[in-house]
Amino acid sequence: MNRTKIISKGMFLILLFVFAVFAPFAFGEVIPEDPTKGGQLLVSKGCAKCHALRGEGGKVGPDLGKIDLGDTQLNLAAKIWNHAPSMMTEMESTGMIKPILTGQEFAEISASLYFLGFFDEPGNPVKGRFVYAEKGSFLCHPSSGKGSAGAPGLDRFPKNVSPAFLSQAIWNHCSDMIVRMVEIGMKWPRFWEKEMMDLLEYIKTNATGVEEPAFFKPGNPKEGKQIFTSKGCIQCDSIRGEGARGGVDLGEKAETF
Repeated sequence: MNRTKIISKGMFLILLFVFAVFAPFAFGEVIPEDPTKGGQLLVSKGCAKCHALRGEGGKVGPDLGKIDLGDTQLNLAAKIWNHAPSMMTEMESTGMIKPILTGQEFAEISASLYFLGFFDEPGNPVKGRFVYAEKGSFLCHPSSGKGSAGAPGLDRFPKNVSPAFLSQAIWNHCSDMIVRMVEIGMKWPRFWEKEMMDLLEYIKTNATGVEEPAFFKPGNPKEGKQIFTSKGCIQCDSIRGEGARGGVDLGEKAETF
């Protein structure tokens, strides 16, 4: 097949993709509620024959779990546009029939790909030990037992301590931690890049507490929106302009937060 026909197919693919992305919203379809459905589609539609997801799958194209897909649906559309000619060429050479996807299926697949970013790469416990000391964590949370103010030592954290557990604990106890830091004259430490993941890995090397229920089920965006409102988050912050003005728009890029 000549280059002109291949490019024409690529243009058709991206135009179909753009329509598919916006069609669900135009016709009132809801945001995907289960990111795992998109993962199943990536396999059934043949995407996994060429692309891997975090190391599992094809080796022809890039690993979709390890590349930057952009922040929005249109960013993803641009990525597909840029690679459409090479994808069409590869499909032609292998005799693969281009899969047809509905608008809802595109939405499900993109939700699954973006959901992969929810999982952090493992931290480094050696670096985590440095973070533990440098951030002053040991002043409240000793390696074992209890701190002077009663805060649990690292050995009392659950053996399967997870990012979800740590985030929950930080949020639920942040007021007490602020009070304690004021009492001892400690400045509120800030974490950058992978420091929190490194700290978590170091905590795991000390944790011997009762295991917490594992968080296997992916979050539901629709239910998350309801919680964002019911817990009062919307009174101070917003998501893509919906919510309080003057606070942080959590729908914008993370750098602004």
